[in-house]
Amino acid sequence: MAKENKCMLFFYDWEEAFEMLTGEECKTLILAMIRYHRDGSNPPELTGSVRLAASFILPQISRAKEVSEERAEAGRRGGKASVKQRQANSKQNEANGKQSEATKTNTKTNTKTNTNTNTNTTTNTTTTTNTPSPFGAFWDAYPKKVRRRGAEREWEELAPDSDLVATILSAIEGQKQSALWQREEGRYIPDPSNWLKERRWEDELSPSLPKQESETSSFSADEFFEAALRKTLASYSAE
Repeated sequence: MAKENKCMLFFYDWEEAFEMLTGEECKTLILAMIRYHRDGSNPPELTGSVRLAASFILPQISRAKEVSEERAEAGRRGGKASVKQRQANSKQNEANGKQSEATKTNTKTNTKTNTNTNTNTTTNTTTTTNTPSPFGAFWDAYPKKVRRRGAEREWEELAPDSDLVATILSAIEGQKQSALWQREEGRYIPDPSNWLKERRWEDELSPSLPKQESETSSFSADEFFEAALRKTLASYSAE
């Protein structure tokens, strides 16, 4: 049996109606509202402003009471359903626990069976990882290690196939022996990013100079002018 609802909603929009009534009329209207909400009895004969206010207040009280009772009944039904649901969940959890234990047992068995397979897979993966990428081979071969990220971007944009990679690596080995790249400890070796961007593997560089010629050409400007000055002074002394 539903419990008796001992409270009544009071809406803000009734304020204007009560402001139009006198104190005695407000008392009459409130008593009528309480009796109507409690037992649904029709109010006594109302007159004037009280009757006008009751004409729209009492239907709202009736509707609010119906909504409140519907919600209470839904809550009671929901409570009963929740108990049943909790019981069902408990049984399901128990079944899941048993299934989990069985799965763990099977997993341990499979792990022991597949030990050799997993070991072979790890060995193969390690071997594959050690293989250098095409760009890695280029970077290892190129003698000037600067601006790696820029070189990587140029390499990705170039996207060389295997034949072009072989051509690039061969060109690097050849240009390492050129006079230009060997001069002043590699000062004139281009940055790797510029070398790729400008397709410098297509350059035809002169081979390195013979040792004697290289040593002669390595004189500084000061030594050259000093030698020229001595030669000029010697010619004046002879005259």
